[in-house]
Amino acid sequence: MSDSELSQGTLVFGLHLWELVGIGVGAAFVLLLVLLSLVCLLASRRRRRRRAVQATPVLHLPVVVPNAQTKHPAKPPKDIQEVPSRGAAAPAGPAKVPLAQVLQAPPPDSIQIETGKEHRITFPEQPPPPHHQRSGGASSRGASGESRSGGGEPGVPEVSHLGWGHWYTLKELEDATCMFADEKVIGEGGYGIVYHGVLEGGVQVAVKNLLNNRGQAEREFKVEVEAIGRVRHKNLVRLLGYCAEGNQRMLVYEYVNNGNLEQWLHGDVGPVSPLTWDIRMKIILGTAKGLMYLHEGLEPKVVHRDVKSSNILLDKHWNAKLSDFGLAKLLGSERSYVTTRVMGTFGYVAPEYAGTGMLNETSDVYSFGILIMEIISGRVPVDYNRPPGEVNLVEWLKTMVSNRNSEGVLDPKMTEKPISRALKKALLVALRCVDPEARKRPKIGHVIHMLEVDDFPYRDIIPKKNRNEICKYLFKEGVLYAKKDYNLAKHPQIDVPNLQVIKLMQSFKSKEYVRETFSWQYYYWYLTNDGIEHLRTYLNLPSEIVPATLKKSARPPGRPFGSGPPGDRPPRGPSRFDGDRPRFGDRDGYRGGPRGAPGDFGGDKGGAPAEFQPSFRSSGARPGFGRGGGSGFGAGPTSSSME
Repeated sequence: MSDSELSQGTLVFGLHLWELVGIGVGAAFVLLLVLLSLVCLLASRRRRRRRAVQATPVLHLPVVVPNAQTKHPAKPPKDIQEVPSRGAAAPAGPAKVPLAQVLQAPPPDSIQIETGKEHRITFPEQPPPPHHQRSGGASSRGASGESRSGGGEPGVPEVSHLGWGHWYTLKELEDATCMFADEKVIGEGGYGIVYHGVLEGGVQVAVKNLLNNRGQAEREFKVEVEAIGRVRHKNLVRLLGYCAEGNQRMLVYEYVNNGNLEQWLHGDVGPVSPLTWDIRMKIILGTAKGLMYLHEGLEPKVVHRDVKSSNILLDKHWNAKLSDFGLAKLLGSERSYVTTRVMGTFGYVAPEYAGTGMLNETSDVYSFGILIMEIISGRVPVDYNRPPGEVNLVEWLKTMVSNRNSEGVLDPKMTEKPISRALKKALLVALRCVDPEARKRPKIGHVIHMLEVDDFPYRDIIPKKNRNEICKYLFKEGVLYAKKDYNLAKHPQIDVPNLQVIKLMQSFKSKEYVRETFSWQYYYWYLTNDGIEHLRTYLNLPSEIVPATLKKSARPPGRPFGSGPPGDRPPRGPSRFDGDRPRFGDRDGYRGGPRGAPGDFGGDKGGAPAEFQPSFRSSGARPGFGRGGGSGFGAGPTSSSME
């Protein structure tokens, strides 16, 4: 084409032909750049999604039921659009998991629901795509062990946004529960109905459908998801995942097929219960360990608030799993939290919680004490069908124990009776847990220690006769001392080897039955309130008998161990008081230090020997304190003695 032709004018705005050619080439180049930029952007987004899915650990849980009270609620509506499910999970991390790490960063288009300080969960704002648009074939189920990473469908949160479990669709749960059929109902707890379901692949689950009061359901959903999502303990029910579509809030738990403790205690099991004493103690300890993990293994700690027999699930090996966190409350740095309404179950609720709404770990300890009594006796906490004196389980059991009829509280369906010592120990722990004063209740970790540890770990080297002698003397006097001499053949006060006294007292110290101090090569052990109750139970003593340290005495202070010869008195302690327990060291402090061993009245810094008799000078017969005549303390010598 010649220059003349390119310079000719055209009908397009009178432009020359070469000008039109240049404009077309430039437009094509710009369009190409735009297309390349879009392709690079899409590829970059897909790579980021794949890396996020691969880097985020997803927890996959086995299977359990959270409750088992049989009631039949209304079915959920069926006109909810379907959301694709998400991948399976991997094993959990360390035992102590900060709950702040449960929730990852929300997707860009999402609804954020606040769950407390710096905690939130997210739900998709855009409507999810239809079921047939899902990529990757069949979706992974709760126990399939597969997880999908790609996709990138708009409005559907990835597995990485959960970080702990599985997002189930309503369609999946409907298929698993036969459209939430009435015959699939296995219980009701908190605000939800529990259905038994079977996912693809034959995995059994328990689906808890939260009730349709949207305010309650969302609050319940947030609490349960945040509290249980990352919790991993063998004595706690595991959460497999959840479903949130429209107004529906559902939780999917692992399934336990041996029912709950309430069914085995109060159901029709025949004249003989399969729950032997050993099985019952195994259930008590398992429940306590699950509670201890909630109270001490998580940050922030979790208070269950509804510990009861129907919330204790049992597997085929009688392992206890604490379920139903529908009433759980997260505690921050504060020791207590005042709730807006009383929750829990009648008969299990701590008295101060029911009256004031004050919530902390002691309310769970009280409920656990009621649970121990229920397991031992086979009775419900409150039974109006019984005689007036037996309606309240706590009051009836206290009466039976005070009347020294501990075996009378045992479940009559338990044919094999426990040994007396084991029964009394369990009852003592239960009574301590239900103390009316919350501050006097033990922590759940101490409860486990009392239940697990043998009262006398040195049973093989300390004969029963010697143990009884040591315990009788300790209870009688309230205080015991021993020289740090393991080769001493005999204790000065008790006819047993000195080593046995030291070992037994160290065992008592580990259980907080005594308080120990050490001074001048001597141990001093002071009986605590817990030790008094323990020894009273062990020695079968009535409540009227108390140690000598609790009795009012007319003797002068500083003479607590009786009025015997000076050589029979124990050495003085290092201080006068130890907590709420008196220590008798005021005389030693006045005289410049503690005495030596019993019978040794010399010493480097002790008091004067007993043979020392002070003489007094006087210039006359003038009476007065420390001066002359008189008959009182400090009276002057007689005239005959002065001659």
